[in-house]
Amino acid sequence: MNLEHYRQQLLGEQQRALTRLDRAVASVSEPSDGVPHDTGDESSRGEVRYQQLAHAEAARSLLNQVRDALGRIENGTFGRCAEDGQPIEEARLEAVPWAAYCERHDRRRSSGP
Repeated sequence: MNLEHYRQQLLGEQQRALTRLDRAVASVSEPSDGVPHDTGDESSRGEVRYQQLAHAEAARSLLNQVRDALGRIENGTFGRCAEDGQPIEEARLEAVPWAAYCERHDRRRSSGP
């Protein structure tokens, strides 16, 4: 397994996630224009703000997963399923290099108990 290949992919994804997070946080932090608005305007602005916060949270979550994967490269566990230690499918790592679980265990985790 070419760890440097995955390290470079993860570093690129880390930068993209940081950029998305910075943009999302900046848009949420924009001050109000100070002009009174009707209830419909406020409702729309609330929905937009909610979406911006959701985008920020998604970017933060991805950033954490990418950083965890970089840590796994450093400690020698990258490419191994966190559930049973078996190798993660190469195609899965190519598609989602921050994957911590093989496809089978990831599906099991996603479907719940």
